[in-house]
Amino acid sequence: MRVCTWPRINAGGRIAEAALGLRLLRCEDTHEAKLMAERLDAVNRKRQGVEADILDLAMQQAAAQREAGHAVILLAGKNWHPGVVGIVAGRIKEQFNRPALVGAELEDGAVKGSGRSVPGLDLGTVIIAARQAGLLTTGGGHAMAAGFSLPVSNVEKFHAFLDARLAGAAELPNAVDLDIDAALAVSGATVELAQSMATLAPFGAGNAEPLVALSNVQVVKSDRIGRDGNTLRLLLRGADGGRLKALVFRVENSPLAPMLEDTTRPPLHLAGYLRAESWNGRTDVTFFIQDAARA
Repeated sequence: MRVCTWPRINAGGRIAEAALGLRLLRCEDTHEAKLMAERLDAVNRKRQGVEADILDLAMQQAAAQREAGHAVILLAGKNWHPGVVGIVAGRIKEQFNRPALVGAELEDGAVKGSGRSVPGLDLGTVIIAARQAGLLTTGGGHAMAAGFSLPVSNVEKFHAFLDARLAGAAELPNAVDLDIDAALAVSGATVELAQSMATLAPFGAGNAEPLVALSNVQVVKSDRIGRDGNTLRLLLRGADGGRLKALVFRVENSPLAPMLEDTTRPPLHLAGYLRAESWNGRTDVTFFIQDAARA
């Protein structure tokens, strides 16, 4: 449900009809539910395209701001859809390990946006302070996420305010250290173990999903799949001879792609999430790769 359904239900509220997902969840007629599910799937594919178009440009601009020495990344673009700016902000935050705020410039001259922060830097408090200082029209949130709106003429002053209030972000490393919860042999990555880990859910702030490390793993097979080829489907082989299916999302322009697509390279150490998934009455285990390093 988490992997296949929730992004589609959320997509209705992001770029189409917010009530569509709710109607699907409440629907008791199979035929009508199927039609609504197909509609949501189409909306989600559109959302993915809109997001990808914005993300490519936003990543380039974020890298430029990082090189220019900004502690906080703040981006605003014309023709950017306000329904996906929060997702884009999250992707940028993950890539650069910095608070990131992304806004859509609207026709009335306002910018409406969303921000994501990193642990230890309270974005919500700073957004409220910016609103009280007259920089924002609206704004609020909590430590890790916030929403805001402001006149486009205030964007540069708002960026300077963010850099000053969140100056500590400039000292953060460019990458985040991963806290590994368990190390496994590939043969130990079983459906039963994945199902046992799933009993610890729901995962989120304060209860992170267990992060698993696999050592000395060989990529046996690698294929690009998905609408835009932005997902890698892998077959892994461990030093113990065990085999495991794996997926990697958003590999376009990622340093992970060349490492994982070359099946002739030496073994790798991998970090990711072990999940059991059921399809057509069959349950399999899949490893969702988050990072890789040379063994």
